[in-house]
Amino acid sequence: YLPANVSQFEWLVILGGFACFAMAWGIGANDVANCFGTSVGAKAITLKQAVCIAAVFEFLGALVLGAGVTSTVRSGITDFDYFYGEEDLLMLGMFSALISAAIWLLLATKWSLPVSTTQSIVGSIIGFTIVDKGTEAIHWENVYQIIIWWIGTPLLGAVFSAILFIPIRNYILRRPNDSYQMVLKWWPFFVFLVLFVMTVFLLEKGVKSIDVELSIGIIIAIAFGVASLCALIGYIALIRTGIVNKFVQMRCKERLLNYEEMNGKSSEMATTANIDDNANGNGNGKANVTGYGSLVKEESDNFGDDENSNEEVETQAVVSNVKDQLMHGMNVDILADLSKKEENIRNQAEKFDPQCEEAFAWLQVLTASF
Repeated sequence: YLPANVSQFEWLVILGGFACFAMAWGIGANDVANCFGTSVGAKAITLKQAVCIAAVFEFLGALVLGAGVTSTVRSGITDFDYFYGEEDLLMLGMFSALISAAIWLLLATKWSLPVSTTQSIVGSIIGFTIVDKGTEAIHWENVYQIIIWWIGTPLLGAVFSAILFIPIRNYILRRPNDSYQMVLKWWPFFVFLVLFVMTVFLLEKGVKSIDVELSIGIIIAIAFGVASLCALIGYIALIRTGIVNKFVQMRCKERLLNYEEMNGKSSEMATTANIDDNANGNGNGKANVTGYGSLVKEESDNFGDDENSNEEVETQAVVSNVKDQLMHGMNVDILADLSKKEENIRNQAEKFDPQCEEAFAWLQVLTASF
């Protein structure tokens, strides 16, 4: 049972639920692209794979670590004391902020603009609070901290990225003859580094939601142990057994097939593979370049006789059309419509051994997931 002065706003709660779905849609369409754009752009994973991975880890992140940010957005920006006795205005203001942030995310996605969900909702809350109660109702000290991190985050990201990339490029990727072997040698260390950072973050943020106090020393010790164990397991299970190498060779040869299909000619790698295949006694002049069976359909493949009635064909066409419309976003090749400037950047970029790039793909997806 709800008091009369609250129950009359149940419609606002219901509409707020729909607004939450719109906001979540905008987050999925925009913020997820910020996380997985590099992985998809580098062809480490496909767009469909990125959607599936994001669906799992975005949900887990919100479930396990979402309490802290939610608390800041809920009560760390607006001073609720100014709304005492006017809770209806607070509800309406928060609803307006949610709607405006959702609309902005949808428009930004429409225009292919990568924007921040945090900036959108924080700005919306500041806006309705100033309109209703003035600037004194804002916790400006919290807002200043948020703005500082908005500015500092890309700068710190650039610095740490340069610190990691420069030695990797100079001492591993640029090695003339054994860069791929060096990647495999250092692969467990990179696993350790990624998992160490992630574990520290998860422990530092996650334990707060369950009211457990851990000192920074204990957190670092736990993270070091977890990362070391995972790196050791990864080395034994993935490097020593050759699983990573098999995956890398398969991916490289799939890229080779795609190259041949798009350009209508064999590359140097294909020629070498055919020679090796003939030398091994296969004798058909075709190399099974993937090691997992031919990726090219033979002309003799039997797809069955088309015995469907006209009605069944029409039904299948409708279903297929609906499916294509719903899955349109995931079927778009984001590299197919590069501008001339983008193509020049890609063509002029330094080229490394494709095997090294594929070996780093697992770590790239892992970091994007977290």
